[in-house]
Amino acid sequence: MFATCVSGDLKSNQFEIPKHSSNASCSCLLQKNPAAFGLVGNCFYALGIESSHVFIAGQTWLLALLHLINNADKLAKDEELGAMKRPPFFEMMKDGTIGSKILEKTEGPRIIKTHLQLCYWKDALEKSPNTKVIQSIRNPKDTLVSMYHFYRGVSTLGHFNGTWDQFFDMVEDKYIHAGDVFKHTAEWYQYNKDRKNSLVLVYEDMKEDPKGNIKKLCDFLGRNISNEVIEKIAQKSSFESMEKKPLFQMPKPKDLTPKAAEFKFFRKGKVGDWQNYFNEHQNAYIQAEAKKYFEPLGLHFKYE
Repeated sequence: MFATCVSGDLKSNQFEIPKHSSNASCSCLLQKNPAAFGLVGNCFYALGIESSHVFIAGQTWLLALLHLINNADKLAKDEELGAMKRPPFFEMMKDGTIGSKILEKTEGPRIIKTHLQLCYWKDALEKSPNTKVIQSIRNPKDTLVSMYHFYRGVSTLGHFNGTWDQFFDMVEDKYIHAGDVFKHTAEWYQYNKDRKNSLVLVYEDMKEDPKGNIKKLCDFLGRNISNEVIEKIAQKSSFESMEKKPLFQMPKPKDLTPKAAEFKFFRKGKVGDWQNYFNEHQNAYIQAEAKKYFEPLGLHFKYE
């Protein structure tokens, strides 16, 4: 088993890879072991955050919405938008630098993006109750199918070239990104649902009612945006639009696996694709885990 940590001082925002670590960087660690993503960061501590920051745990769709909302004035005038800037993951390497270091040099308000468990952030968030937190969640079956394709395509997740069934074995063993994905989602959800400055967006609800959820996001961010502009945001943030527009395209990752020539960042964007992958045992496992972690919180997902 591999483990490392990034330590930091909340006041000075200084982070460094410990010299005694067996790996020189988190990205090196992730490349060596597909299980490592669930283990990295045992000693992570939160970046010093301020009330002007937006802290998100979610996917590309949410970033696109934030970009469009921040450019609402240009949309109202039908002006061209610049390419969406993608903040680094706080806990991951980008071009040889840990995301937390890059964020330190970014002028506020900052968007802090993470897939880390709540325990690494809770203390810092409680010291900054006015920081806005947005959590975007999706039904676990489609989430895992999407994750499977990222494991197949991006080498920093371990050069995984296995089958769907082999990937699901790792899910059951908690040897994937964030470890236990059910516990990870449930802990963040339980924390956010009762926090004044937190918002939880559900992927399936966003697909069903994009304009209503965009309005909810605008209200949460304190942005008074007209229905006409919300309509434009909904159009530009649809899967079909984002798939085609260079404004939202992800640069082709430099760390693709040898078998990932057909890897697509925008793959399907549908609810229910899990039915093409799951067998009876896998479906039963997800249902049992959802009953254990989500039902007590009143959290129920749409699966098709």
